[in-house]
Amino acid sequence: MYDAAAIQDAIRRKRHTYSDVFAARRCHLLVAAIETGGRWNEEFSSFVRHLAKSKSQSAPSLIRKSMQAILQRRWTSLFAVCTHKAYALS
Repeated sequence: MYDAAAIQDAIRRKRHTYSDVFAARRCHLLVAAIETGGRWNEEFSSFVRHLAKSKSQSAPSLIRKSMQAILQRRWTSLFAVCTHKAYALS
């Protein structure tokens, strides 16, 4: 078994289950998955990076990079807490 094998399997299952959403032009199916040990799947990590970069554009240019890093860390932490709580309740 290779790294992220379970994640790739979960993504395939979600794309099959929600094939209508996956094929839609007006939306994008994003599967947020985390490995045991805390590593997010690449698509979700990229989404958070782009979201933080986009949001930081409203900050003054002098602090834009810092703002991007802060937002990325904050949102990743929030998602991680939610994920761990859901896992603990299952």
